[in-house]
Amino acid sequence: MEAGRLTVFLLSCVLVCYAAEDAVTVQVRLLDFVYTANPDPCDIGQGTQRCDVQFELSYKWIVGNEEKSLEANIPEMRDHNEVLFGLVHDKTLGGPLKIGSLVRVDVDVQDNDLFLHDAIAEFNFKYTVAENGSHWTEETLVCQKPSYYSTMRVAFLAVMTEPVTQRPATQVSIATTSVPASTASVPVSTTSNSDSNAASVIVNPGFSSIWCVSFILLAIIKPL
Repeated sequence: MEAGRLTVFLLSCVLVCYAAEDAVTVQVRLLDFVYTANPDPCDIGQGTQRCDVQFELSYKWIVGNEEKSLEANIPEMRDHNEVLFGLVHDKTLGGPLKIGSLVRVDVDVQDNDLFLHDAIAEFNFKYTVAENGSHWTEETLVCQKPSYYSTMRVAFLAVMTEPVTQRPATQVSIATTSVPASTASVPVSTTSNSDSNAASVIVNPGFSSIWCVSFILLAIIKPL
């Protein structure tokens, strides 16, 4: 009888540990964008010849067997070859996401001229969901064109779905040879087929695993 109870208890602990490790959400943080003339400026003609840049973003992730998506756009910012996304809030992709699953962030960047929109860059960011931690994973992509190139950085963080604490956005600045621009203070509109309004989370990594191991050891030692 005791052996049967011990087996059931251990199986329960394993299931709890597995569920806790899979209960993950992902934070996505936009860092910066830079257009570099090589040699062509973003705009031709008179004036500053800097980009009137706008962004369209598509976030995609999987919860269970269902694909989730979130669309967002950052309206036009005039005369910006460089954009710092310090005032744009982190985007939370609601879970639970499975560790090892894929998150995609596709970004289309346009130079919004008077009569047409020129597609100046496309970025396809990919992130494999890791165990929860306190360190952000940055990815830098370069979109090379014949006479110019663009660079964009995005950061990802996997967190456990525990009680939430609001985390402020971080402003990041980088050095560039292009004409410097002021920090973008922009509204962001979003549409989604899922609930992605959860706040950021601060987690003690490995907490759930430690408790699970403690329970299992306690169950083994107690009968002895």
